[in-house]
Amino acid sequence: MNTERGTYWDFYFNYDMEQLALFIDLPAIKKLEWLEEYIDFLEEAMPPETKEIFLKFRRGEVVKTD
Repeated sequence: MNTERGTYWDFYFNYDMEQLALFIDLPAIKKLEWLEEYIDFLEEAMPPETKEIFLKFRRGEVVKTD
């Protein structure tokens, strides 16, 4: 497992300060709308096996252990 830079799933995102400032300035409703769209996209793009794990995690049925 790659734990460097918090990359448990072996990917990460880099945002510069300008991008972070733009996101911080968004109203909460816009942030929630973005999050909802992101989750909808992930659910559509995931293979069925991954989607089932994702849904179990959201329901609290899957807990990460080391």
